[in-house]
Amino acid sequence: VIIPYHPSNSFFHQFENCLFYNDKKSFMIQLQKALSCSPPNISNESLKILSWEAATTRCIYASVISKRDDAKNKRLERTKERHNIRKAISGLFSNNMESGTISIASFGSMEGNRCEAV
Repeated sequence: VIIPYHPSNSFFHQFENCLFYNDKKSFMIQLQKALSCSPPNISNESLKILSWEAATTRCIYASVISKRDDAKNKRLERTKERHNIRKAISGLFSNNMESGTISIASFGSMEGNRCEAV
């Protein structure tokens, strides 16, 4: 296998039959190397690592959210909620700087359940 150097391919560095390249020139060198010799046999251990079962297990472990990340996500969510509440409350009050008046929206059981500005 000939694959580019990239962080997403770092997993494959452990296999001796993976050849890496950075650019067109190094790709051509790796291609010539691959075509000129037979690849080494893959060990049973490598076959297990490359199996779908092992890949699924790695995927599951990669998707686990740590307690630290969970707490951080909850803090961010609370911050967003506070911001949205402040924004909603500030929307109830409108300040007309030109006329010097302040309008307050009034919500309640008005006739026909309408929202009226006072």
